[in-house]
Amino acid sequence: SKHADIIIVTAEDPRSESVAKISGEILSGISNSKFLISNVKEVTLEKGKKYVFAFPDRKEAIQFAISIARKGDVVIMTGKGHEKSINYGKGEEPWDETQIATEALSIRNKR
Repeated sequence: SKHADIIIVTAEDPRSESVAKISGEILSGISNSKFLISNVKEVTLEKGKKYVFAFPDRKEAIQFAISIARKGDVVIMTGKGHEKSINYGKGEEPWDETQIATEALSIRNKR
């Protein structure tokens, strides 16, 4: 939170744990009170303000991050990278973070 303007918290193999609980614990560790927790459906990003979002679905989080990125921004996706599966508590599901990011960039570039 020291170096970010926008933080997006999402799932990374929660398995049997509650994604909401994990996200809540992460969000409680963001000590910079300048971050505004925003409702994604109503987001209007204002320059100079800091935002934090929580998405239980990792794919949606990546798509959102790429959709709001502007010239000069850096989107950093941590936690899954090279892994080929994700586990939301129903067993391992196929996962390709590079493909998801590429698809999100393609959608963004069509706008």
